[in-house]
Amino acid sequence: MGNYAGTGSQSLGNSPQPVAIMERTANNKNYDWQLNGNVFAEVDFLKHFTARTSFGGTIDNFFSNSFVYTAYENAENAQNPNSYIENYGWNTSWAWTNTLRYTNTFFSKHSLTALIGSEAIKNSGRAAGASRGSYFITDPGNLTVDPNLWTLNFGSPGGQTNGNIISNNGIQTPYLFKIYSLFGRLDYNFDDKYLLSGTLRRDGASVFATDQRFGWFPSITGGWRISHESFMKEITWINDLKIRGGWGKLGSISNINPTNAYTLYGQSAALSYYDINGTSTSPTQLI
Repeated sequence: MGNYAGTGSQSLGNSPQPVAIMERTANNKNYDWQLNGNVFAEVDFLKHFTARTSFGGTIDNFFSNSFVYTAYENAENAQNPNSYIENYGWNTSWAWTNTLRYTNTFFSKHSLTALIGSEAIKNSGRAAGASRGSYFITDPGNLTVDPNLWTLNFGSPGGQTNGNIISNNGIQTPYLFKIYSLFGRLDYNFDDKYLLSGTLRRDGASVFATDQRFGWFPSITGGWRISHESFMKEITWINDLKIRGGWGKLGSISNINPTNAYTLYGQSAALSYYDINGTSTSPTQLI
């Protein structure tokens, strides 16, 4: 009948029909418009100092739509209703970084570099998505829906879903988070053989509650460039040999929801849903 070939047997691990996949996804669209930019200024003064400021950001708008067809040729998926999905959204982000660096060499063998700075980052965005299913207007030849009819109104309201979606940068939307950091770094080098470095950061993120927003993150590292020692001069097959060790403490918000500080509880005039007993389903009466 000109339809796609498949199997009618259950539980045989049906492989997707490659031609069907190509034809059914040919009209799916995913658009993304971005504007990126960065400007900076740097000035040297008093021989040993360098001040730098930079500002950059991104503006992003996106749209996607797709139609999921019933894979009638596969026994396991033959009863799944078709569906249509639309997503819209935007993201903006900017970062402003300021540093002051001091470099100097003392008595020909002692080198020192010190840097202090601050950084502010802001990300914001919003996205929405919706879907409907059970589209009945199809092409009799291949049971596909004309892309001109890819609108939510043509689908069945009974299976409608809508809400905020995950944006393309992986953050739950609508979202807004800010990061503010103060940092300092000190590097010492003696005769290019003995190296010592230390860093201290104070980072804050709006995804945490106010009294838990900031943290201190220190690190220290030291190194010994053995290849520059006099007893290594006769070993010509080693160009550079260094032993290095360090310790540091880091923080991350990569797996933290932007509304993290507010998702542990809910409340109404009569009930509190704070997760007192380790569950999230039982309301507790306010006293």
